[in-house]
Amino acid sequence: WKKDTKAVHPELLAELEKLIVKLDFDLRQFERVLLHTKLFQRSSDPVDPKPGQAPLFTGPILHRMSSQQVWDSLLTLVFDDLDDRLRSPDYRAQSTYTAFEEVKGADKAKLLAIAKGGTRPITQVIGYAEPPTKSGLVIMDTPSAACESMTGLVGGGAQIIIFSTGRGNAIGAPVAPTIKITGNPHTAKSMPENIDVDVSAIISDGENLNVASERLWIEVMKIAAGKITRAEVLKEDQLSVSRFGPSV
Repeated sequence: WKKDTKAVHPELLAELEKLIVKLDFDLRQFERVLLHTKLFQRSSDPVDPKPGQAPLFTGPILHRMSSQQVWDSLLTLVFDDLDDRLRSPDYRAQSTYTAFEEVKGADKAKLLAIAKGGTRPITQVIGYAEPPTKSGLVIMDTPSAACESMTGLVGGGAQIIIFSTGRGNAIGAPVAPTIKITGNPHTAKSMPENIDVDVSAIISDGENLNVASERLWIEVMKIAAGKITRAEVLKEDQLSVSRFGPSV
């Protein structure tokens, strides 16, 4: 929405403006009114519009929820007093893991995986070594073995690989610079020659996540400009093409 954006239905926009003022800018109550309209209660269209074709809003547009939205939805279902909890400074100071402990009967491992998945919506899921056709967060279906996985990423066109490793895997792609990042304090201390970016201070010293991500971004820019990665220094340059059937 920009200043020069023209409303398709200016009369409706004017009514919505009156509504949000009447509700004293309470977004939750505003959304409650919208979600009770016939338009928002229609089924979503699971088919994306063709490229270049303007979508007709016959109902809510289907989008994958980000991991943060999934987590917020779970909390809303579990806690009746979620708003009061979030207003409490003591509750906001609790770690994510403490909050997980309070979600009774849930699969903790799966919930942690959701929380660690970031907040960006997935724009595309592609096959092994398949080039993406969309920008944003793209997931490639690769084997779990790191070498085969990285080979697939390079085959799909990856120019730089950020490899998060807890144990300090001694491997790198020969075609795309491989940046090793670890959040494991033991690995960072015992294998410093193998790690490009150490973010273990997030766990050990409470480093701000934004500060750590900025350090990683600076390293990515340096390597894109020609700096040699630790994998290149150690001549870790393996390729392994995934095969059909069992692979060890």
